[in-house]
Amino acid sequence: MTMQIDARTITTEKPRVSRSQVSNLPSGFTWGPVGVALAVDSDISEQQSVTVPGNLRPALETDATLAAMTLHRARKATLSPLLAVLLICFGCRAGGESDDDDSAPGDDDTAGDDDSAASPAPLCDFLDNRGAETGDTSGWIITDGDFAAVGFQEGSYPEPAAGDYQFFAAQEPYSRMVQTSDLSDLAEHVIGGGMYAHFRAQVRNWDGSDAPAVELQALGPDGVLLDSTQAGPFLSAYWQEQRVSLALPAETQSLIVALSGTRNNGSDNDSYFDELELCVSDVAPPKVDDLRLGPWLGHPEPSAMSVLWETHTPTIGRLVYGPDAEPTLVAQETSASQHHELRLTGLSPDSTVYYRLEGAGLLSKTWSFRTPPAAAAAMSFVAWADNQNGPETFHSLAAQMAVLQPDLAVSAGDIVQNGYEENYQGQFLGPLRDLAPSVPILVAVGNHEYYGDLDANLFDLHVAQPADEHCFSVVWGDTWFLFLDSELSVGPGSPQYQCIEAALDEPAFAAAGLRVALFHRPPRVEYWAGSCWTGESAVRDYIEPMFEVAGVDLVINGHNHLYAYSPPALPGGVTWITTGGGGGGIDSADDYCTTWEEIEFTSFEHHFVHVQVDGTSVSVDAIRADGSVIHSFEI
Repeated sequence: MTMQIDARTITTEKPRVSRSQVSNLPSGFTWGPVGVALAVDSDISEQQSVTVPGNLRPALETDATLAAMTLHRARKATLSPLLAVLLICFGCRAGGESDDDDSAPGDDDTAGDDDSAASPAPLCDFLDNRGAETGDTSGWIITDGDFAAVGFQEGSYPEPAAGDYQFFAAQEPYSRMVQTSDLSDLAEHVIGGGMYAHFRAQVRNWDGSDAPAVELQALGPDGVLLDSTQAGPFLSAYWQEQRVSLALPAETQSLIVALSGTRNNGSDNDSYFDELELCVSDVAPPKVDDLRLGPWLGHPEPSAMSVLWETHTPTIGRLVYGPDAEPTLVAQETSASQHHELRLTGLSPDSTVYYRLEGAGLLSKTWSFRTPPAAAAAMSFVAWADNQNGPETFHSLAAQMAVLQPDLAVSAGDIVQNGYEENYQGQFLGPLRDLAPSVPILVAVGNHEYYGDLDANLFDLHVAQPADEHCFSVVWGDTWFLFLDSELSVGPGSPQYQCIEAALDEPAFAAAGLRVALFHRPPRVEYWAGSCWTGESAVRDYIEPMFEVAGVDLVINGHNHLYAYSPPALPGGVTWITTGGGGGGIDSADDYCTTWEEIEFTSFEHHFVHVQVDGTSVSVDAIRADGSVIHSFEI
């Protein structure tokens, strides 16, 4: 459908309409090459009507015309003098092409000719400067703090969702701006009831910390607040479309859209908004999905798996699961919560399990995961560390991890910048959305998980791991994993030291074909930004000798934001890698501290590690987000 408004032409794909289906062409309308042109000027002082079958009304529903059109509750489309120029394209295809003949085969002049009431078409041209493309905040009123229109600036502002600019909540702790839209032209429809306001926007923050939100208010006579609804905070560090709807009270005369941002971290209020749209229609909003985050998996065993997710409101979590694509088994929580974790037991080893989330307000799809085998089998896993403060980079890496379809995903820590709820959502679990519903995740805690959360309680809440989440072992096939907390003492007699001793005495350790240990702090560091830290001496003094004697094959560390490879000192000895390129700022060659002869290869790039195990063959690749390989070796 092609519309000409103020000498602008807009093309949109709409249902094809025959010229013969529109009658009563009044004064002021003329046939154009592809339709009907209405030229409205000061000489036309009253509304003119064109009879349009009710089933053709969607053909007229476009953003350019809807702001100027009122469709009465009859099968007539009344085009008022609000229009400057309207071109209705009959018999057109997308792109404005027209058929040579006036009607398509099968056209029926009486199609849809019934007495059912037609509703007002959705009107969507209410907001001024809805994409910040004026380069300022014109059209908006700042009520708190400050707002600005900003473009992309490396390290300062993200790329806009569209165009060259986006709205930014500046530096104040709390910023809010509003715009009011007059609904007086829709009064007869609002009074009749059944009308809704729908607002949508692209929203994001910088690193998962600051909190953008939106609000919609309905005002009556004299600006009296009749009703309102809010949505947010939205803690995503990447652009996501957010929607909010409001049923309009009968006395509604105007609408207020409010954008707000709350600063939780740093000096900038990194709340961003773009591509705003406000519509009014008789279409009720779709059912709202109460799922805030997830699902994600943890604590894998051959016969069990933990499933975690979060909801916006406290609900009793319920899972439907089973071996078939239409699962029927049910697991359910006993009390309402926003943080949900259900342990599925009695599963078959090395098998596919389908599951979906259920509960009030949930619109869950069906996902699947695979349980670990009970015996030796080929497997692969991905590993990373230090994704904190780099959610976009981490999401790109995680998407590439998902392409590789690993059995397990493991991290050597610093999955968040600070131990805050919004960081776990925006920096860790949000970016893992392509991987986490199908691949279990296990984490060795890093130092940043303790920042602002001295007991790492939120870490424990957001991961599902065996009883002592700070020192535990798991087995996948004949690959054995040990996860440690290097933020705790590892000296002789300490709980961590005793845990390591007990784990190395496990029968599963002795039977394993590959033995892997993960913890955050590496024993040796050559490059360190801001100072000169050369590695964790306690690891060199206590853990490294234990691993060499016991026969650990591979140790994976983080903390140092780069990739480093240290081959075994002796054949059959321990291979050490640092994989601290998960998304945080990368250390560079300018940060040189010292030289360790044990470190053979270093790369200053974002990356993750992919390990493939097949019998006695073990291959390891350090991989960039585009899938290219930085470094490879075999064990």
